[in-house]
Amino acid sequence: MPNHTLLFMDYETFNRNPKGGRVSQFACIRTNADLTIIPQTALSLFCTQSIDNLPSPEAAIVTNLTPQKIINIKKGTEKTHYSNIEVKEIVLNEYWFTSKINDIMTTPNTCVLGYNSLRFDDEFTRNLLYRNLFDPYLREWKDGNSRFDVYLLVLASYVLKPELINFPNAYDEITGEQIFHSVTCQPLPSFKLEDLSAANGIHHSNAHDAFNDVEATIGIFKKIQSQNIDFVKEIMAFRNKHLVKDFLNNHKKPFIHISQFYGKEQYSFGVLYSLFENDRSALCLNLNYPVDQILKLSEEELSEYFFNENNRQNRKLVVVIHFNQCPILAKISDYPERLQSFNVDRNILAKNLNLIKENVNVLRDKLKPLFLKDFDQQKTSIDTDLMIYSGFFDDQEKKAMGDFHLQIRNAKYNVISSVSANSRLIEMSFKIIARNFPENLDGIQLRKWREYVIQRLTNKTFGAELTIPEFINELNQVKAKYPNQKAIIKDIQDYANSIFEKLELPAIQ
Repeated sequence: MPNHTLLFMDYETFNRNPKGGRVSQFACIRTNADLTIIPQTALSLFCTQSIDNLPSPEAAIVTNLTPQKIINIKKGTEKTHYSNIEVKEIVLNEYWFTSKINDIMTTPNTCVLGYNSLRFDDEFTRNLLYRNLFDPYLREWKDGNSRFDVYLLVLASYVLKPELINFPNAYDEITGEQIFHSVTCQPLPSFKLEDLSAANGIHHSNAHDAFNDVEATIGIFKKIQSQNIDFVKEIMAFRNKHLVKDFLNNHKKPFIHISQFYGKEQYSFGVLYSLFENDRSALCLNLNYPVDQILKLSEEELSEYFFNENNRQNRKLVVVIHFNQCPILAKISDYPERLQSFNVDRNILAKNLNLIKENVNVLRDKLKPLFLKDFDQQKTSIDTDLMIYSGFFDDQEKKAMGDFHLQIRNAKYNVISSVSANSRLIEMSFKIIARNFPENLDGIQLRKWREYVIQRLTNKTFGAELTIPEFINELNQVKAKYPNQKAIIKDIQDYANSIFEKLELPAIQ
């Protein structure tokens, strides 16, 4: 594709939850298809924090970032990373931070890549864009754009082409003991970026700094591509949802599905058979699991079996493959020796496959209602920030959003009041102004904002990852767990107290 570029990126965050959490840092490097860095594209963005969110003390210790450090970076009194690449560092409020990221990611013919990005970074991107009234999906498909996850390429290499890179052994984070497979007693691999970097001679001096993580991700990608570029193209082709759909429509046989979903004990893959597909996904059965369980259960029992949070392990029998989530698929006939190396019992596969074929109509009738339920279930929320999956904005609302962005660029900070705007849009535009441009609020708006912030920090239904009691509890835990991190812990406590002072709430002693 002409002018096709790869945008390697990474986030550091103050919270784990993409919906309610906040980002601290975004870093990116743009390369061409042969991984040559395009000059002046290396960027490290930092996001100032607003008073409606409490940062996780644990996250601050892991990333070595606090809200105060971000302000110091803005002042030029602190530098966070060390690299041979010339990097531009910018500090912005969340609105301008998100606007900049949107501009970068929507450059035509861009493939955005990260490490474990589909499940983490991409969800933060979507929620950042949604919360700030930018389209959360266009950058994933419009103008020749796409997304991919280097973590999936690593898993695919481990399952299908293990000779391409070195896989280090995994060790327990707490005990430090090596981890072995519970049945075969063979060493299990580590897929952590810092471990892979060390095992493959890739410089990674500061894990959990977003920019250094981006450099390491490029290093891993480059090593795999240098060993077998055709394999990389084969795996990356699945970022095209139409190719995924064609694979499943045309390959009416068992196939290999590679995903972290299965876990290391299952060697990060399953052997699946597609029962049926719709326009967005396929419902598949895992041939490593006893299919007769489904035949024995009633519809009510099936619903409990698959949707009860306490039974999540059982979901490995029924697997939904979403076409737009870059699933990694492979024909068994192309890699017959790999199943043998993982001690997959072909007799069990054949037994389950025969059972499926003998009962295919019964299985489809039993599972199709659950398949639709899996898509149609939408949790309602009291907070507009959390309604990203509660319906799209219509054309009139999108126009109001465009006008809102235009007025901000012209330094006008008015809440959306168009007759076409629904209450969700009006509320969200108010919060954007309050978070990012609070000096433009009048007295009534300031009181409304204070009331909302107090609700968010005390009422869990408003989506804060940490309410005040939860924050205090985590703060006390990290004080005991990290006695040598007193400076960061003090920063986080001081920051929280600065919020409480503004809200006229008691300080943490």
